[in-house]
Amino acid sequence: MNKIRSYPDVNAVGHRNIPNLFDGEVVIEEKLDGSQFSFGMIDGSLLIRSKGQQINIDAPNNMFTPAIDAVKTAQDKLYPEWVYRGEYLRSRRHNKLTYRRTPANHVAVFDVEIGNDQLLTPDKKKAEAERIGFECVRCFYTGKVDDINYLKALMHKESVLGGTEVEGVVVKNYNQFTPDGKFVIGKFVADRFKEKMQVKDKTDFLSALGESLRTEARWDKALQHLRDSGILEGTPKDIGAIVREVQADILKEEGDELRERIWDHYWKQLQKQVVLGLAEWYKMQLAEGVFSDG
Repeated sequence: MNKIRSYPDVNAVGHRNIPNLFDGEVVIEEKLDGSQFSFGMIDGSLLIRSKGQQINIDAPNNMFTPAIDAVKTAQDKLYPEWVYRGEYLRSRRHNKLTYRRTPANHVAVFDVEIGNDQLLTPDKKKAEAERIGFECVRCFYTGKVDDINYLKALMHKESVLGGTEVEGVVVKNYNQFTPDGKFVIGKFVADRFKEKMQVKDKTDFLSALGESLRTEARWDKALQHLRDSGILEGTPKDIGAIVREVQADILKEEGDELRERIWDHYWKQLQKQVVLGLAEWYKMQLAEGVFSDG
């Protein structure tokens, strides 16, 4: 069965998985508060996927219906084997932000893959998106970035969809790759939307660490992923799935740092425990040595 492969993971700028993000020229685009949506004519069949799974276009998740209908209308315009990646907004408030409008046909295209790991440049991507009836995400800049303050300044720009400041930006380096062969991509999110992990100075380390990870931004993210997957019922029965999704997301996004912080914290205590009694033991070794030497 043909499938559209998943899009690269989008780590926060500065994450250890993307140390080469700013090596060379990058493309900086607005990050929209929607759901990932990909489509294309692959081997003669129209394929569509969300962030987490392929979508059955004959029995789709109702949340994506407006975009699926638009793609079906544009089907004859799609270039064979090209994969179109976009951000889908069902309404002006798809997740947390309330925009003034939705993008054309509910999808803002952010990448077009044309084969052999090649992607359209921002200007060609914009023209292609408009040709098939959609619009393109806004491109702020293409080139080298040497100062984080440039990204910070963009956080005060109004969204291309109006009604609010941007959620953040996406930084792409099409010439640097991850170990699994995907191009390097990162996100820089405005402070008001960040999933912060800052441990306050508390006696109970684990409680403080848990509190730092317990944010509504993370809960919103988990809810969005599950809604995109079409498995929510809209009842309290969903709670277990949401809990598991939050926990899985934290393990994926923060796992390495959590392991390091937990190890550093408890090793300070553990290293004392593993040598308790060593001084007395060694003194006894010395004492016994007196007799054995004699």
